[in-house]
Amino acid sequence: MATLGSTKIAVLGASGNFGTNVADVIEQRGHTVVRASRSTGVDAVAGKGLARAFEGADAVVDALHINTFGARKSVPFFTAAAGNVASAAHEQGVSRIVCLSIAGAADPRVNGGFDYYKGKAVQESIYQQAPVPSTTVRSTQ
Repeated sequence: MATLGSTKIAVLGASGNFGTNVADVIEQRGHTVVRASRSTGVDAVAGKGLARAFEGADAVVDALHINTFGARKSVPFFTAAAGNVASAAHEQGVSRIVCLSIAGAADPRVNGGFDYYKGKAVQESIYQQAPVPSTTVRSTQ
């Protein structure tokens, strides 16, 4: 697929299964990818390394994940990470945040039975209210 021009895109969670695939596809389409993960010194929950990873980036893709089924871990994880990402993206002049989420995660009729989804719902909400324009891409699992 031809592109009109290369953009610099930071992919959070780029060492995980989903994030790796997303980063690979973006690179295959001719864009520059910053693979941001704890293994590259970026910790979105702690807010560490985000400014460096986002420097000069046109967009950020949040493909973060936490291995849990419970809201007790997923809600604080996604709250901290999305808040830190939104702040750092704003400070670095990033034009767009793309949040990768799950179909139905923000719907209480769905997330009431899947506590992990409650964390994703919070993540979506934070990005929708962020000072940086965001797009949420919801897919089925």
